[in-house]
Order: sequence, then C-alpha cells, then structure tokens
Amino acid sequence: MAIPVYLLLVLLMSVASAAAQEPVIWTDTFNANVDANGNLTKTAGCNGCADAGGRSRQRIDLGDGYFSITVHETSASRDIGLNAGAPPINRRDVEFAWRIAGGVAEVRELADSRATTTVTAGDVLWIVIDAGVVHYYRGKELIHVSSATPTYPLTVHTFLFGAGAAIHGAVFDTHEAVAGRAATINNEDEKAPPAMDTYSYDSYTPGVPNTINPNPQFIARGQFFRDPVHGSIVRRLTNDFPGPSSSDIYGRGGFWNADGTLMYHKTPTTEAIIDTTTGAVVVSTSEGFPGDGGFPGDGSFAPDNPDIWYYFKNHTSVCTTADDHVEDGQIGCLMSYSVSRRVSEVIRTFAAGPLSSLGGSIDWIDRTGRYMVLHKDNNLRVFNRITNEVYSGAVHATVGDGFAGITPDGNYLVRTGAQSPTGTKMHSYRIDHTTKSVDTGVDDAGVMFWSLCGAHGAFVSTTENPSRTYFVTFRCDQGRAIYRVDITKDQEGRGPELQAGDNALLFELMPPEGGVGDDGHVAAAAKGLYQNWAYVSVESLDDDFSTVSGPYVPAEWGGRPYKQELVMVNTIPNPSCSPEELVPGCFEKRRLAHHRSRAAVDANYYYQPRVSASWDGTRIAWASNFNYRNSDQPPRAGDDLDDTVEYADIYSIRHKLTPKFAAPSAGATISGVTEVDMRLGGSMALTWSYELRVDDVATPIKTGTRNRPVLGALFSWDTTTVSNGPHTLTLTVIDADGLKATKIRTVTVNNP
Repeated sequence: MAIPVYLLLVLLMSVASAAAQEPVIWTDTFNANVDANGNLTKTAGCNGCADAGGRSRQRIDLGDGYFSITVHETSASRDIGLNAGAPPINRRDVEFAWRIAGGVAEVRELADSRATTTVTAGDVLWIVIDAGVVHYYRGKELIHVSSATPTYPLTVHTFLFGAGAAIHGAVFDTHEAVAGRAATINNEDEKAPPAMDTYSYDSYTPGVPNTINPNPQFIARGQFFRDPVHGSIVRRLTNDFPGPSSSDIYGRGGFWNADGTLMYHKTPTTEAIIDTTTGAVVVSTSEGFPGDGGFPGDGSFAPDNPDIWYYFKNHTSVCTTADDHVEDGQIGCLMSYSVSRRVSEVIRTFAAGPLSSLGGSIDWIDRTGRYMVLHKDNNLRVFNRITNEVYSGAVHATVGDGFAGITPDGNYLVRTGAQSPTGTKMHSYRIDHTTKSVDTGVDDAGVMFWSLCGAHGAFVSTTENPSRTYFVTFRCDQGRAIYRVDITKDQEGRGPELQAGDNALLFELMPPEGGVGDDGHVAAAAKGLYQNWAYVSVESLDDDFSTVSGPYVPAEWGGRPYKQELVMVNTIPNPSCSPEELVPGCFEKRRLAHHRSRAAVDANYYYQPRVSASWDGTRIAWASNFNYRNSDQPPRAGDDLDDTVEYADIYSIRHKLTPKFAAPSAGATISGVTEVDMRLGGSMALTWSYELRVDDVATPIKTGTRNRPVLGALFSWDTTTVSNGPHTLTLTVIDADGLKATKIRTVTVNNP
C-alpha cells in the first residue's frame, strides 16, 4: 500500500519546508508536566498505573490528518492515540493507539491488539488518516491498516504507566492546518509527484476514469485541488477538453486585468475574457469583444483600470469603433474596450503609418498604464497615453519572431535583436521622460545586455533604492540555468563567462542533452507586494505521456529539483549576502506546484506551460495537458505530432491569505475559559503575525507571531471579561510578504 503523499513528504524530504506541522500542545494533563520542549512526563501517581497523561488541544475536525511521536526510549510503558467523543477513562477506551513498552510497539484499538513491531530509540511512530482510513506506520513501514471507521472530532490522548514515562516529539497535522502550506521554500531536494495516490501523476487526468482513486474525479472548470507535493491550491480556469488548444498564454501581465479578477483566453473558435475564480466567460468575440484586433498575442489589459482592454488595428481611411481591422491598412489605431460597458473607443490615430506586432511575449504598457511602446511603420516608439505624445527617438527594428516592449518602471524600451553564436541579443534603450525622448545609441543598438540564450524571460523593476531593472532569463550556451541580468550593462563583444560573471545566477537546471534536461518560460510581477519576484515554469524533456513512455515511476524522476515545477524566485538577495559574492543561496525560491503538462518541450507548443503572472504577481496561470494525450481525432494542419490533437487547459494559483477559526464554531454558545483556535491558510511567506479582537475594541486581546511550519495559534479566552450575549471575534493576519486578511466569527457568551 502506498504511503500517503503528505506523509511521504515528511518522511523523505524536508519537514520544515514540506509539511504544515505543529507540535502537540498538551492540555488537561494529570499527574504529568510539560517541559519547555513540549515533552509530557509522568511526575506523580503509582508506578504501573494508567493514572497520568493528557490530551492535545489540536484536533482533526473532519477528513484526513496525522500525528506522530519520536520514541526516545523503549522500556517505560505508555499509550498514545486518537479518540473521538468524551475523554477516555482508561487506555482500553482509546480508539486508535500505539502502546510502547519493552522495545515493542503494539497497535491497539480499544481493548484489542491489532499488530506489533519492534522499536528502537529514534524511531517515529505515526497514526495517519488518509482518505478516511486509519493507517499505522513505523517510519516508512506500514504496520497496520484499520478496518474501523473514524468518527470526529479526533484528539490525541495519552496514558503514562511507568514512573518517568514520557511522550517526546509529538507532532500534529490536519488538512485544515495544511491549508497554509502553499510552497516549498529554499529546498533543493528532489520532490517527485505521487505515483499511487489520490492525485496520481498518471491517473489524475481530465476525461479519463481515475484508476488509482475514482473519488475525486478530475476537477471541473472553477474547481480546485491541492498540489500534493508543495501544497498550493490549483484551480482549473478553462474547459477546452479534449482540444485542440489555441491559448496564447505567456509571461505578460497584460493577460490579466488590473486586479487579477479577469483574464484573456483564446480558443480555436473565439477569444474571451474569463473570470479567474469560476472560469466563466464574461464576454467573447461573439458578443462584441474585439479580442486581439488582428495582432495575435498583443491585446492587453490596462494595469491601472480593471475594466479596460487595449488592442491594435489598422485601417485604410479612419479609425472607428467598428470591428474592421484591415490587414494592409496604412492608418494605425490604438483602441480601448470597456468590459463593463461593452464599447470600444479610439485612443489615438496614427496617420503616418500602420501598427505592427510587438511579438506578444512581454508587456508593452508600463505598470502605471501611462507609457506604451508601439511598433509603428517599422519603428519602435514610446507613447505617453496621458499627454497623447509620441516621444522622439525611433528605434529602427523589426520584431520578427522576437519581441519589443517596455520595462515595468517605464524607463526602458527593450527588444530582441540579431542572433549571435551563443543566442539572441537583447537590447535596452533608456527613456528620458523629461526630454520626452529615447536614447537609441549607436546604430539603434542601445545597450546589448545579454546574448547567452533565446528570448524566454521577463523584466523586473525592483523596489531597491535606487530601483534597478533586471531581465530574468535562461543561460543556454553552457549548461542550463536561470540568471538575473542587469539590462544597463553593455555586453557587446564580451564572451559568455564575462557576461555571466557580471550577473547573478539564481538557480541551476539540467542542460537538455540526450532527451533529458530542462527548458522553460519566465513571467514577473510588475508592481505590488511581489514586484521583486519572477516566476519560472521549468519544462523538462524527460517527462513524456504515460501512454508513450510507460507508467510513471518516482524512482526514475531524475534526482533533481525543479523538474516540471512552477518556481518563484526573489531577485533581491538576502541582506546578509555581499553584492560582490552573490550565489544561488542568496535568493529565496518558492516551489509552488508541478505543472503536470507532459511532453512539454519538443512535442508541441500548446503543451508548454508558458507561465503568466498577473500585474501584481498574486496570481499565476499556465497551460497543462495533465497527461491527457488526444489521439482520437486528426491533428490540425501544422501540428508537430502526427497522431494527436494538442490539448491543454489553463490552471492558476493565487497568493491569498485564508485565516479561519477552527474553534469555537460559528454561532456557538460558550462560557468560562474557551479555547480560540486560529488557523492561517494560503501564505507562502516564512513568518506571519496575528491579532485577535473582541467586538470593536481597538486593543487586541491576543497578538503573536508564528514561523513556518506552524500555521495555527491557540488562545484561552476568559469570556467572563465580557457581558452575556452575542459577541464578534475578529482575526487579522498579515504575513511577511505583506498580504493581509481578516476573518470574523460570531458567538454567544452565556456565563452563570
């Protein structure tokens, strides 16, 4: 039987990063004391009597979870287990328990012995509820599977027999607590997806019965599941099953509206704006939405107004609000569309020449929505939307298969250039908003700042003082790695090692050789709490469809981090690192999820995840086929595979704090000293703080700070300090990233 995936994480990987555990907090102790390390030891009562112990404050309210203890010595007799309902009177009342004595650990269920195993000091004993079934483990070894069905809520209870008997290293975790686990931080261990679990890497796929676990079936549009390895909530946004896909999703913030609630999506038959929570179509081309206006990939939401969509078109005589793009028209039209009003407007008419494509890869609008880069009459120009001015200084360049755009801070025009022996040349041009001009440099070359790979990358304008702008991209000439590149340093004529030495290595990948290795795409936040962060979809060659390569085997994953993962990386190093000696360990990395798109590199473009980040980086999205290979219908003309239709849907992750009260329950009537159990979900940060208030009183009754992996806090509230009647508890949490959220719970106090 497979080890449950979240237990496997704890057993085989970094506990601190991979699991949202917390030490058992003992309460209702009798004849026993709790030391500073949380260990519970018998201090009174008779030797050999079940007259000492305690219970956990934490509980499993519903569903799955686990607790574990570390055996510190093997002789003293003690029982510990999970029990529902009233506290057990003696050890024979505990429903699911381990009994440890004389070097033996015995599985006990009420009065019955179920299994035994030898134990030594240092062994970890687990009781795990997975899919509603109780499992007993010693380390990684499954000892017993219970036939008894658990009831809820379940708490940990222990009985200590021998003098000095103790419980050490007791750890508790519930799926409610796990709700806070949304990333694996600064960990470079291999983290392979599960092979035989609820979310099996092969079987959890759209449109196909789940051969591992028929319940749950694959998520529908608007539904979500939790990534079983890294913990992020993954939501499905589209239903293009069974294909083909036509999504243009890419690293631009312009795919998202200003507040991240809407997103642009393209299918073979329509272009649409969709809701990023439900996936519902808000408006489509059949209802008057202009889409990209005839410039594939270049339509863009405004970063400053969630209602506005920008697009280009050309005309022969005059710009109108009609859907009348003319392919060879010589008059360029910059247009806007109001999602709420369903109307278009002409922003600017360019009579001197048509508009052309910008490549659809990076943003052509800065984060304020004021400055734009336009490709006009084969020249790249900067346009101030507010003053309706075109800056002087035209960059004479063709975009071709590359891109042109503007950096998030609006201070640089950027573009791809010619090919060099080591890769595509990347160019930047300083924009002077005082003189309203662009410094084109010598022969329109500007500053050639990188030439060690292709055009996959994204621009980050940081919060540093002074602010800097970097290009986060791949190095491909030697090996494969992600670099932070300074776009102001001229690298023309400088070799690969000099270019690499001038910039910062963020993390290494595996070079693609012999059908093994990594490629990928990059996105970045333009503003907000995450404006220093970039997002990478690592797209690995050695992960084909299971119908092609055979069943997935975790042991053959390759022993490397980041394979087929979505990773976010902070471009600002840890303050303890010297700017002259930056190494990958200086930059925080958060591994969010496996994107699960198989054959993503060589097989077909639409299988590539092409990660995209919203303007503020609080949401990301990507394309994935989830191991579904459609070979039942003929491919479209130009498809790379001879026998398949390239299917993929769009999925997303949102950085959103979700505080909650595990206790007391909503509307509960309480009295005396009542436990307030507070939980945090959705944070990707290392630390978080909280404040608990009663009614509208400004001064909180409890404050605190927690560090991962602890994602809960308990407070004993003396309700006699308030009057009888209804009261409101307000929990406010804020994490180290700056995200903030509030949860309200109403209860009724009824003291004698």
